[in-house]
Amino acid sequence: MGPMADEEFVAAHAVKVNVFHTIDYLLQYSQAIRDGVASGDVEIQGSESMSGLDTAIIRLDQGNSAARSGKLGVRTGEDTALEPEDALKRLMEGEPRATATSSPMRKALVKQGQAPHTAVVGCADSRAPLETLFDMMPGELFVIRNAGNTATHAEGSMVGSLEFCCGKLGSRLILVLGHTQCGAIVGATGTYLANQGKPTMKPGEGYHSSGWNRVEQLNETRFFR
Repeated sequence: MGPMADEEFVAAHAVKVNVFHTIDYLLQYSQAIRDGVASGDVEIQGSESMSGLDTAIIRLDQGNSAARSGKLGVRTGEDTALEPEDALKRLMEGEPRATATSSPMRKALVKQGQAPHTAVVGCADSRAPLETLFDMMPGELFVIRNAGNTATHAEGSMVGSLEFCCGKLGSRLILVLGHTQCGAIVGATGTYLANQGKPTMKPGEGYHSSGWNRVEQLNETRFFR
């Protein structure tokens, strides 16, 4: 990239690098996943895409007027935060609509159990709902999401959940999906670039003034190693 690369370019590159580091981490720290890949029973793929977002929003807008919940038809940065009671009300109003149109499917999933064909590690970004982006039905995807679609600990829910999905539920594909304009990556990249050349600080020191713990988090996930 070179030392003169701007923050937007570095962030876009970091999204791609992060996908591959997550895959590397899963293979390094999960014996079960590593054995599955080696035997050909499990495959891991990585992708960086938001190509389905426009289609997903159009489909929601045309199929369900209740999906229009913001000034621009969807909630964006133009909308103010909802009071907790208003947010809860929207959730409670949406649940009957969903269950009313999918009762047979829900009953089948409860009675027969689940058999997702793919485990997806995705970002928690509210603009990237994985089932919507891939036009998948309930029961098709085993979804694991966090900010930045990362796996940074050998123990914990990310690795353990993937092992459960492949070992118990029989899924044979793991997809690690990054996306453009990822807020977690952009924020971490900006902090990293702003603090280049500054004295090393311990995790948590100067958090309120510099957000240095984000840089430590970058080092842990090896975005730029």
